[in-house]
Amino acid sequence: MTEVADETDWIPDVDTHVSPASMSAEFVERMTRPRYRDEMSRTALVTANPFSRDIDSEKWFSVDEVWRHSWDDEHGTILPRSVTDAAIRQSRAGDQDRIIVWFMQPHVPFVEEEWSDGYPDRRDVGKTSVDSGVKSPWMQLRDGERSFDEVWDAYRRNLELVLDEVRILVENVDGMVVVSADHANAVGEFGVFGHPRNSWVPALKRVPWIELDASDSGVYRPGEVTANASKTAIAEQLEALGYR
Repeated sequence: MTEVADETDWIPDVDTHVSPASMSAEFVERMTRPRYRDEMSRTALVTANPFSRDIDSEKWFSVDEVWRHSWDDEHGTILPRSVTDAAIRQSRAGDQDRIIVWFMQPHVPFVEEEWSDGYPDRRDVGKTSVDSGVKSPWMQLRDGERSFDEVWDAYRRNLELVLDEVRILVENVDGMVVVSADHANAVGEFGVFGHPRNSWVPALKRVPWIELDASDSGVYRPGEVTANASKTAIAEQLEALGYR
C-alpha cells in the first residue's frame, strides 16, 4: 500500500493496524460477535465477499451482497465498480450511521493477468486450490512457478484497480472514510504463503489504516443493479427449483 500511496496525490501517510484475523471467514466471525450487536444494527454492509453468507442480515441495518447479483463470470470474481456503485447508492439513500464497503480486490484473482485464473463459481471463493481447482498466485509463487516480482507486480496492479474505485467513493459520499483490510498476504514469511486461517504470522495481520475526508460532489451517478443471468446464477436458481 505504501508503494502505491506514495505515487498518488490523494492518499496521505499510510498508518498500520493489527487485524483480528488472517482470513476472511475468521474476520466475519470476529466482527459479528454479540457484543457488536448495537453497532451492527446501525451499520450498512455492502460486500463483494461471499463469506457474508455466514452473516445474519437481520442483525444489520442493511446488507447488500453484491457478489450475489453482480458476479462476473469472465473474470471469476466481483469487479470493484459494482461495489462502488452499490456503496454510493446506499450512502445516498440510507439513514445508517456507517457503511462497511468490502471490496474483493486486491484479493486474487489478479484481474489483468491471464495466468491468474478466476474462481469457477462464486461458491469457490475461499476454498483451497485442491477444493476449487484453481491454483492461486501465492501457491504458484511457493512452488516456483512464478517469480516474486511477477506476483508482486500483479498484486500491486490489483490494488491500484480498487484504489481507483476508492477515489470515486471518497468523492461521492459524505463523512470520514477509513481504508483498511481484513487481512494481508504472506509471501514466504515463516514458510507461509497466501492467507491461511488462524495464522499468527505478523505479516498476515498487519494491515493499512488510512483516514480520508469524504464529500459527496453529487457528480457521479452509480449504475443500477441489473438481472444477472450468469451461468452461476442460473445454476443456483435451477438447483433451488429442484431441477439440478
